Amino acid sequence: MAVLLLVLPLGLAIFFLGLLVWTIFKHFLTTEVPSALQHPVKFRILDCMFIYVITLGNILEKLRICSMASVARFVHDRLFTKKKDPKVVVTNLRFGTIPVRLFQPKAIACRSRGGIIFYHGGAAVMGSLGKELANLWKRKGVGTWIILPKMAEESHEIPKPSWSSVCPNVKLIDADEPQGSSLLDIQEIGADVWLFPGRAHQNSYHNMCLFLALETDSVLLSVGYRKLPDHHYPVITNDCLNASIHFLKILKTYGVNPSQVVICGESAGGGVVAQVTQALVSQKDLPQIRAQILIYPTTQAINLQLPSFQQNQNVPFLTRDFMLMCLCKYMAIDLSWRDAMVKGACIPPDTWKKYRKWLSSDNIRQSVKNRFQESQLRGPFNEAAYLETKHLLDVANAPLLADDEIIAQLPEAFLVSCEYDVFRDDVLLYKKRLEDQGVPVSWDKDSLFIMLVRHTVAVWAHVCMTHPEEPCAPLLARSTQGMELEALLSVQP
Repeated sequence: MAVLLLVLPLGLAIFFLGLLVWTIFKHFLTTEVPSALQHPVKFRILDCMFIYVITLGNILEKLRICSMASVARFVHDRLFTKKKDPKVVVTNLRFGTIPVRLFQPKAIACRSRGGIIFYHGGAAVMGSLGKELANLWKRKGVGTWIILPKMAEESHEIPKPSWSSVCPNVKLIDADEPQGSSLLDIQEIGADVWLFPGRAHQNSYHNMCLFLALETDSVLLSVGYRKLPDHHYPVITNDCLNASIHFLKILKTYGVNPSQVVICGESAGGGVVAQVTQALVSQKDLPQIRAQILIYPTTQAINLQLPSFQQNQNVPFLTRDFMLMCLCKYMAIDLSWRDAMVKGACIPPDTWKKYRKWLSSDNIRQSVKNRFQESQLRGPFNEAAYLETKHLLDVANAPLLADDEIIAQLPEAFLVSCEYDVFRDDVLLYKKRLEDQGVPVSWDKDSLFIMLVRHTVAVWAHVCMTHPEEPCAPLLARSTQGMELEALLSVQP
């Protein structure tokens, strides 16, 4: 027994050290660091941390201990400190079974406020809302309970059957309750306790939501949609759509002006913004959305040979391999079809001919195409790959393919693209589609990360909500002459 206690820590130390060495080698062999970054060393350190966590998660998933998504979300949500502001009331609610977080400015308003519906990003893996529950695993024959923080719904079971023999009893602890009462139950069993405390709130996006609500003097609703590993397509879109419809029906309850509602989302959430706004076009009984804000959204996963997919395929943190892994997991597609997806072999020739005008790089600026040309020789059509990936062609997954009649009815849009993002060209293609149908579009093309663009988003949303009858782009251009963006937030109509 004493030998085991010595060998186990040594083995774990060797494992984690070996994983660290492998991570560093992988980073320097594959990662491309953008030359425009001011702090490349810090960026490399963050990327090594990211690779380490994702690799560890994949190993634990293969060992049937826990999923990669759970490990990534656990670490991701603890990298950010959740701020509190006495000028904003933050309330956790549930719209049916969907957890949401409401941000309401405390200041008394002389008129109804604007409203922002926010969908966070995270590749269907990271970002979360609600209370953190803990799983307690009791190993058979050993009096030890291990408390591991894990996002869960009101009930949770060990997902892998192979654990049933060693973890026959599962209990949940509410981390928001006093731990003494929870631990008392364990102590009555006579077990030792290993406790890893912490809360998995949506810290990574909480601060941005707080900022937007305060600076735009708006009521903001953040939707905590369900995600991997327990939920797959189309749950994210359905959760966001249902929560949005519910909120639009009760706007007056929260003092929101029905003519001043903006939908905003980042990355995967930006793609959901496009899907939800298209779905709401037919909901004539609901208040019409004033505008949509799409921060480097995903608008299609069909043409993966666009210049941005080639240029940024090894740029952290959303590399092409990581994007494909998350996409396949969420869409329930076997990872063996990744090569066929990249080569376009899963797209029927007739379908490509029909949608090529919207999906090809013909609409991408020539300066980018000169460096990274889209391959004209797509892989030979693979019917088996098509049958397992054909849901990628649904408009629900590719809002870029929506009919012209739907696109023409969409509200004004503010698009943000990131130069070093694999989905950069998705933004350009969607921008072209909106403009072709006469939808007013504002475009920010110089952003690197979401925290650097939040001021611009706040300004645009503020101008949009305070001028509900006029396009925002001309107003913003006139108002910002000789003014800092932050100063514009105080401008009233």
